[in-house]
Amino acid sequence: MPLTWTKVIYLAVLTLFTFLLVGHALRNRRQKVIRSLSIQPLEVFLMAAWGFGLALPLGYFFSDWLSAADYSLPSWVSWAGAIVCFLALLLLAAAHRDLGENWTSTVKIRSGHTLVTNGVYALMRHPVYAAHLLLSAGILLLIPNFFAAPLALTAMGLLAILRIPQEEELLLEVFGQQYRDYCSKVGVFWPLWHLRQGEIRAADGE
Repeated sequence: MPLTWTKVIYLAVLTLFTFLLVGHALRNRRQKVIRSLSIQPLEVFLMAAWGFGLALPLGYFFSDWLSAADYSLPSWVSWAGAIVCFLALLLLAAAHRDLGENWTSTVKIRSGHTLVTNGVYALMRHPVYAAHLLLSAGILLLIPNFFAAPLALTAMGLLAILRIPQEEELLLEVFGQQYRDYCSKVGVFWPLWHLRQGEIRAADGE
């Protein structure tokens, strides 16, 4: 893929991603928080590293200080990366839509908080993390540079490993058996197809 196209696509992806995050945060900023998870220093570092990883490609596009780390990729790999990035944005938008007023930028329980199990949350428990990981993976495919591309995926992967267990523990405390039942039917990043197929077979046998 020509560098000009790579630059245009990445700038479009970054703009849309920022619009999704900032727009949703502004709509929900006045809701009362009644419970939240503390953020550890390592998590703050990983969040900052991920943000830096999203900004680093701008240095790649608008200067030559990362050019020593360039490598070649078939054009179809970069186009595949662009598709993955836009799919990630669609998933993130769907997750924000389904969460509605339950969405928070960090893990918080707000007044009137409900457990969302519809839409993309009927397919996976953590579509926002999935979208961020997909976006970071798409960047890795889109940008052929050892310095500019891998940091976002590495940081987000480590952050997801740290945060998801804590978030699930909080949700179990708040929603109890309702969340346990939800976890038994829906996977972290993918549906539990074997359970659903078993339910279908059981229904057919009745």
